[in-house]
Amino acid sequence: MAPRSTTETFFFFGDSLTLGVNDNAMPGGWVSRLVLLGSQAGWYDMPPATFYNLGVRRHTSTDIAARWQAEVASRQIPGTINHLAFCPGVVDMSPAQMRPVDEVCATVMQMLDQASALGPVLLICPPPVKEPAHRLALRGLCDGMCPQGTSLCRCARRSGGLARVHG
Repeated sequence: MAPRSTTETFFFFGDSLTLGVNDNAMPGGWVSRLVLLGSQAGWYDMPPATFYNLGVRRHTSTDIAARWQAEVASRQIPGTINHLAFCPGVVDMSPAQMRPVDEVCATVMQMLDQASALGPVLLICPPPVKEPAHRLALRGLCDGMCPQGTSLCRCARRSGGLARVHG
């Protein structure tokens, strides 16, 4: 059997929600669910497709921006075809942090611009959270990261969340 010349490799960056902390139904949280559903739908084969859940508890967008390039670089092998997904914001907009939306958006947009040099990039706004004020702050952040009518991205709003394909 000849060795594969390419490997589809998917990187998921975010915080504890990306990591799947406290998700007792499926280890790995929404990333694991997405991988499983995609495989069942025939979008990719496992193996050879490779998936890295690189969510880290309590990481802000600034923390993610500081580490994502090293995380990707350390996992590169010849023939890697990169796909990068980012789900920042829950920690940034938490009552303990409450960073300005424009500051978080600037960090995220710079990160997406850099990542787009490595392959397709997907921005996933964080899902709604339980606490109403935090949920409202997250909604404002999602609106800031992908304003209505933008020509820089394709946006899809689903059940209070947002997915954005950068490019």
